[in-house]
Amino acid sequence: MLPLGTRARLLAYQALERLSDLRGSQVRPMVAIDAGAPQPAWWAFVSTIGELNATAPLLEAVRARLPQLRMVLVTDHAHYVDSYRRRFPDAEVIVSLGHSQDAKALAAARPPRLTLVAEIPLLPGDAPCRCSSALLLEAKRRGSRLLVANGWLYGYAPASRMDHLERRLLGQSLLQAVDVFCVQTGAIRERLVGEGIAPSRVHVVGNLKLDVLRGPLPASGRALPPGLEPLLAGAGPVIVAGSLTQETEQDLLLDAFIDLRRRRGGGLLVLAPRHPEV
Repeated sequence: MLPLGTRARLLAYQALERLSDLRGSQVRPMVAIDAGAPQPAWWAFVSTIGELNATAPLLEAVRARLPQLRMVLVTDHAHYVDSYRRRFPDAEVIVSLGHSQDAKALAAARPPRLTLVAEIPLLPGDAPCRCSSALLLEAKRRGSRLLVANGWLYGYAPASRMDHLERRLLGQSLLQAVDVFCVQTGAIRERLVGEGIAPSRVHVVGNLKLDVLRGPLPASGRALPPGLEPLLAGAGPVIVAGSLTQETEQDLLLDAFIDLRRRRGGGLLVLAPRHPEV
């Protein structure tokens, strides 16, 4: 059960949420859950493919230890659903912006015994993703343990009035509801301890992305696109640029590549943006 003060603040936030809905705020509907009797589950909020890849060994270990529970991956980005299903074919993938109605429906159909937040968010409205406090607090209300893995803070200001109200009303309650924080750096640990979290609940484990690199990466199973193999064979120098996020970065790279081709008489540039939607 949630503390009385947390329940009161959550009810206040849900009332504001309903008022926002009446004003016509856009709320993306949750992907439908398979019908049938409720199935005990464990949830993992994994916003993007980056968080999925970074925490995949941990997710696989949890899945192996809890075979009796349904694995549920929750994301706020619909375009990642197919990628998540390819990586974890036996998991149920749910798309939600974290609306309280989504949280209640998911908890009723897949009551969680464990809820894992993969990297972000640690504070409402802190990161460019949408995992609301309502989703996590509903899991906690159902008796779930709550764990943060590969924890990180962006330092973002809330992007909207509702996000600002969510942080004010529920930010502290959410932090206090988390049973274990596993964070990337000592600075993040100090920030959380400064927010009133008991030091015994916050552990610095480094960046899990580095652990992933120690083993072989999973093969995509896809052949090269038609025509690419002969292009690679005679391309000359091949430049692969990953994690591009801004147009200014791409402009600098393209200018440099034009200069390279002018000097070397050839070359192939492969752009791999940080997020597929880029």
